[in-house]
Amino acid sequence: MSLLPSAPHSFTLLDAAIYAALVTNSLAVVLIASICHGPQFLISTTAFSCGARITGVDDILLDLSNAGFAVEKTDVVYDEQERLLTARSPAVLKQFCEKLAKCINLRSPLSSSGAEM
Repeated sequence: MSLLPSAPHSFTLLDAAIYAALVTNSLAVVLIASICHGPQFLISTTAFSCGARITGVDDILLDLSNAGFAVEKTDVVYDEQERLLTARSPAVLKQFCEKLAKCINLRSPLSSSGAEM
């Protein structure tokens, strides 16, 4: 799994090692998870099919759309075909973590019921 947090642009957009690892993981059908501004980094990877479902913080949604992503204005989006999980902001971290746990077949410690997901 690759996790792209929200980070300053100089850290994510210019780091060739992060870019290479992301492309390699995407091609290997590894789950890619990203939150807030993190999905913006996905624009430059060309690792996802046109129309891949995605979300992110409001100020990057136009960029994501222009790059060919199918932008959804919901808190958490999982594109099962692309193995891509994204969330709008840290304010929805609980929902993001619960969906992440479900995607990797784990029981979420944040679940109020404690039941298997």
